[in-house]
Amino acid sequence: FGRWRDLKPSSEIRLHLECYRQRPDVHAVIHAHPPMTIACTLAGVSLAKCVLPEVLYELGTIPTAPYATPASAEGPLAVHDLVTWYDAIVLDRHGTVTVGVTVWDAYMRLERVEHSAQITLAAQQALGKPVDPLSPDAIQKLAAMRQQVFGQRGRDLCAECNACPVSERHPSRLHGSAVPDLARLEALIADEVQRAIQ
Repeated sequence: FGRWRDLKPSSEIRLHLECYRQRPDVHAVIHAHPPMTIACTLAGVSLAKCVLPEVLYELGTIPTAPYATPASAEGPLAVHDLVTWYDAIVLDRHGTVTVGVTVWDAYMRLERVEHSAQITLAAQQALGKPVDPLSPDAIQKLAAMRQQVFGQRGRDLCAECNACPVSERHPSRLHGSAVPDLARLEALIADEVQRAIQ
């Protein structure tokens, strides 16, 4: 432990702590700034559409959290609801957050997000228009293949890809939910800890 004691925590410590707080199954959180994924947010290209079968099967859809000022108390609030359902989240104009049981799991999810962004942007540029999602039939087949795995982990199967009816989408995506006061208090505590160690 001695060699680590002089290291300072990330300026995004609150973001990391929120992920751990919302997901007891998570033991690793990676926040990164993958360039093609950030480019997607600048271009208004969503990675939440069901486009690539391997991404849909292995990761699920990839939502984008609303913009939050980096290293501020806004970050945890932006991912609060999303991290409950998703293992990979794009941060508008900022980067990504991926979670996993191990650092390797979280890292491979980061790689999958950036790979998806590269393919999606290249295809959209070649087509000159947004990429069409998979057909509803193809999505249903993939969802059936992974329903057991994702269901056991409590992950969401859909994120506003417009390929299935609104009634089938997860209710939290339709109605939202209030952020508890406890999260705000914890963000303030994290602020104070950050200030104390600087």
